[in-house]
Amino acid sequence: MSVPLHGAAPAAPAVTGRRDPSSRIDVLGPVRVHGPTVAVRVSGRIAPEILTVLVLHRGRPVDAAVLGERVWGDHPPEHVTAQLRRAVRELARTTAAVGVRIAGDGTWFRLDSPPGSTDLDLFRRSVATGRRLATRGRHDRASALLERALGLWADASVLLGPGTDAWPEAAELREERLNAVEDYAAALVAAGRPAHAVEALDRVAVDHPLRESVAVLQIRALAHGGEQARAVDVFDQMRQRLADGLGLDPGADLRRELARARRAAPPDATSA
Repeated sequence: MSVPLHGAAPAAPAVTGRRDPSSRIDVLGPVRVHGPTVAVRVSGRIAPEILTVLVLHRGRPVDAAVLGERVWGDHPPEHVTAQLRRAVRELARTTAAVGVRIAGDGTWFRLDSPPGSTDLDLFRRSVATGRRLATRGRHDRASALLERALGLWADASVLLGPGTDAWPEAAELREERLNAVEDYAAALVAAGRPAHAVEALDRVAVDHPLRESVAVLQIRALAHGGEQARAVDVFDQMRQRLADGLGLDPGADLRRELARARRAAPPDATSA
């Protein structure tokens, strides 16, 4: 059945009523739409990118020129608007099957879906709850919830691919993910599981070698696990990378964490 694009003015939609809990759109891993009885993977060269952009701007119109730039970068094809209209029209058939409408008139497009209808909503809600639990000292529960939130992400996500490096929305969301990893590691340390925190942080440090907040948590986790010598090594390596890459000295937080690690060390456990 053909699903027309609606040409109403791009005002924010009034999405009301109770959401069907069996309906969901996923963009943090493979792009999928879930209905009451089926889950369909959104495939093709541009459809996953289009739906991801619309989810990130849910309820707001996305100008066709902006959408084209997100999908094709600086090298759009000829007749870009016509290609977008055709791709969105096909995509709208898929999302309509789970009760989600894509509106637009060809110069703008908008995803109309209620709160809680995407895995991004679930991620953010779980992270917020995990942080609240951590502030109340419920670190085991907090770490479990943050782990579940981070598990929604997958390497196959459009948002983690090189094609989205120039997307401001993707950069902000990647930062949200990194902050959640750091909160997860801090909760693990506080829950008495420093080795698990080290494992999570070591993976992040490879991709973000100049991120001092990761090194702070690495030092904390290693010190709590009795690996003070390795904690000092993390500090020394970060100091060298900062000097070589940015011409900077370690920040105050990093220096304080090293001092704590050294105070907690038994005699001769760290270098002078």
